[in-house]
Amino acid sequence: MANRYRTLLLLPILSGCVHRIGFIPYEFSPLREGFDLVSGEGFSTPSSLQSLVHVGEDVSPVYSDLLSGETRFRLPSVGEQKILVIPVDFDDSPGNPSGPLALSQAFFGQTGEGHYPSVAAYYDISSYHRFHLSGTVAPSYFRSPYSVSELDAVRTTKKKTAILQNLYETAIAWYDATYPERPSAEFASLDSKGRSFVPVYFVYDAPFTQKEDGSLDLTRMLSAMSLSDPAPIFWSPLSLCLGDGGELNPRSLVHGVGHLLGLPDLHDPKSPGGLSSPLGDTDPMGSGFGDHNPWSKFLLGWIRPRIITGNATLSLRPFADSGDAVLLGRNWNGSLYDEYLLLVYGTPGGLAYVDANVDGGALNGYGLLAYVVDSRLGVYSSATGERLSYLTPSTDLTGKTVDFFASNTGGIQNGDSITGQFLVQLLDASSGSQNLTPHFVAQGKASEGGRDVYFHVGMGMNDDAFEDFTFHSGESLGYTFKVESVSLTQARFRIRPR
Repeated sequence: MANRYRTLLLLPILSGCVHRIGFIPYEFSPLREGFDLVSGEGFSTPSSLQSLVHVGEDVSPVYSDLLSGETRFRLPSVGEQKILVIPVDFDDSPGNPSGPLALSQAFFGQTGEGHYPSVAAYYDISSYHRFHLSGTVAPSYFRSPYSVSELDAVRTTKKKTAILQNLYETAIAWYDATYPERPSAEFASLDSKGRSFVPVYFVYDAPFTQKEDGSLDLTRMLSAMSLSDPAPIFWSPLSLCLGDGGELNPRSLVHGVGHLLGLPDLHDPKSPGGLSSPLGDTDPMGSGFGDHNPWSKFLLGWIRPRIITGNATLSLRPFADSGDAVLLGRNWNGSLYDEYLLLVYGTPGGLAYVDANVDGGALNGYGLLAYVVDSRLGVYSSATGERLSYLTPSTDLTGKTVDFFASNTGGIQNGDSITGQFLVQLLDASSGSQNLTPHFVAQGKASEGGRDVYFHVGMGMNDDAFEDFTFHSGESLGYTFKVESVSLTQARFRIRPR
């Protein structure tokens, strides 16, 4: 079955239209820096974010600096950054010669009309031109020292990690010896401590290990995985890049780069189709495509929300174009790592709409969108990975690592709803409740139990709506809001302290 999949889908496509088009590099928009510090009655935009204090070195307000131990690296998410893409093939599965060219166009090429944006174009748009990702695809395949059959038998996380680390070191040495005119050091990044590392995206040309439903068997090496030691590394199959019409598109590549940036999975890969996602089919780190959600953009330094401090009436421009957002949280600690609500004005168009006619799950309406965030940090054992506690000012991190306490990958169905301590959740505006319905997805997928996630005029979290809303800590939101008007250019709403 796996060989048949490879023959029918991969070879005709890569030898067809992509090769004729050739490589046209993406032209970036001018790089943007800083934020507009908008303020008014009852709200303001903070000029900076706070560090978190604990025993020893404080947790930086910059997400890419959040290191769990001394060997964890993330691709910086602002400014001009580079990655090295290495196609991989095998003795028992030689790569198609057109693969590197096709990958060059998908990663770093100019987007054609009616096509998915390349990875470079996607992140230029999604970041509001604050993140320019360039790099190169190795012009030929790196031949893996492991065979497909050998990798297909690998299942334990420890062994998969050791193999991928070995592939990284071996492939870097191969690349430098084969292409000395453009060495791997040219694609190196520096972290805040001045340490240099080369981010690598591996795309292997072999059938991935499938479950009966056709999804990746994530217990196997021939699936997809990411590492942060000794550099940001992602490993995934070329066949995942194939669209329904046989074209090579960068949907899965956008997801992989999100992991290089340190973003976690935002869907439950263990559920059928990932449909228990608290974000529905609306996010590239979940089970859909579309644009990154406002919490991810806040983490990556692409937006700076307005903070509510009292009675406020204000307007937001469309999020896809402006990055406008509002943060609600009565006891917000001033950092990325806390519980809060993010409000944005969702409209059709841009990256949020790109999949609307393909998956039916993209956000394609008008109205206020509300994202519930619990990005408090947890402390984990460096030896076992066991989650120990929340990070507090008195935490000693000796022998411990830091990561998010909550997760989107462990939703639990409880009767007619799905519950869990979610990292980020898109509220179902039409339900008036914080609880998620099974197979929760955004508007546009009614056959799957779709719901309207937009707060329209007259709607909000007021009166009897969302009476059950609390953060995981038990804290109340401390505010109500209500949408007053919506136009093509802005949504106006009022916010009041409870």
